[in-house]
Amino acid sequence: MADLLLARGIAYRNQGDFPEALADFDQSLWLRSDSISTANMRAWTFREMGEYAAAEEAYSQTLKDQSLKEQVAESRSVWQAFLSRCVVRQDLGHFSLSADDCEIALQGRRDEDSLYFAARAYNRLERCAEAVPLLEEALMLEPVLSRIYGELGFAYGCIGNSQRALTVLEEGLERFPGDEGLQAMRRWVIGI
Repeated sequence: MADLLLARGIAYRNQGDFPEALADFDQSLWLRSDSISTANMRAWTFREMGEYAAAEEAYSQTLKDQSLKEQVAESRSVWQAFLSRCVVRQDLGHFSLSADDCEIALQGRRDEDSLYFAARAYNRLERCAEAVPLLEEALMLEPVLSRIYGELGFAYGCIGNSQRALTVLEEGLERFPGDEGLQAMRRWVIGI
């Protein structure tokens, strides 16, 4: 029954019916309180509703057991909880806490999302030199999204390497012609 409620909750969420989704996730968690994947779905629903503080609290409740940090490499659900809380903390402007969560997530998986959000947190904390290798690593993965080029261009600009920033942004614009974010970042780099 818990799995059926989870599936229906996901369907409700995909339709934008957040109250019904939350009700099903809550019922599913009542039946299976240890389901991290259901707790993740519930927390992300708060984010989709724009209730970032509620989302952060929900993820923090899921991750309150400190031993979960050691499970991040073995459990996709635990990894996802750390990465998602990292994202929500960025939504809230809590970049230092976000970086902490991203660092834990990187111990579990080094995919485009975990590399990007860790680097984004570092850039916002003006730790741009730490962002560069993560974003360079992300460029080696497929599919590469335009946001990787933009964030890497920003990181290089932040550390004073405007020429490399422009090169990265030009490469991004070759791959994603007309991308407004990359064009704006290119104008910023030219102006520094």
